[in-house]
Amino acid sequence: MARWAGDVRQRLAEAGRVLVVERGFDAVTVAAIARRAGAAESSFYRHFPDKAAVLQEDVRQVADRLTAAVLAAPARAGAVHAAGLAVEGLCSALQDDRAGTLALARAVAGSASLRDRQLSRHAQLADAVSAALQRRGVGPATADLTAATVLLVLRAATADWAAGDPDRSLGRLFLTRLDDLGRAFAA
Repeated sequence: MARWAGDVRQRLAEAGRVLVVERGFDAVTVAAIARRAGAAESSFYRHFPDKAAVLQEDVRQVADRLTAAVLAAPARAGAVHAAGLAVEGLCSALQDDRAGTLALARAVAGSASLRDRQLSRHAQLADAVSAALQRRGVGPATADLTAATVLLVLRAATADWAAGDPDRSLGRLFLTRLDDLGRAFAA
C-alpha cells in the first residue's frame, strides 16, 4: 500500500509540472492533474493541499542534494567555495532539462502565488545549505548569509541563462556571476 501511495504522489507531482508547463498555472485544475496522473481527485488532496504544492515536491530532494554536495566539498574549502560547488552541481541538472527548467520559470513568473511559493522554496534551500555549512564548522550568521547569497547568485545566473545563448553553460555562468560578486566586494 505505501509503495502505491508513493507512486501516486510522484505521478501527481509529475502531472502537475507537465500541465503547468503546457497550459500555465492558472489554466490547470486539480481535476486535470488527477486525470493526467490516472488518479482520483480525492487522491490528490490526500497528498497535496493545493495545486501549487505539486510544484514544490522536489524541494526536499534538491535540499538533500545540496546538503550532500556542501558536505562533500574539500575540507579546506571556505563557506562560499563549498556552497558554490554545491550549487554548480545543481546547475548541471538544470542544464540537462533546460526546456523544462525554463518553462517552469515562465510559469512561476506568470503567477503571483507561485512567485510567493518560489520564495519559500528559496528559503528552504538556503536553510539546507546553511545547515550543511554549519556542520562544516561555519558560524550560523556567516552560513545563513553565504547560503542566501549563493542562491541569489544562482537566481541571477538562471535569469541571464534563460535570456541568452541556449548552448551556454549555466554552471559556468553561475561561477562567473559568483566571481563578479567576489570582485565587487573586494573593490
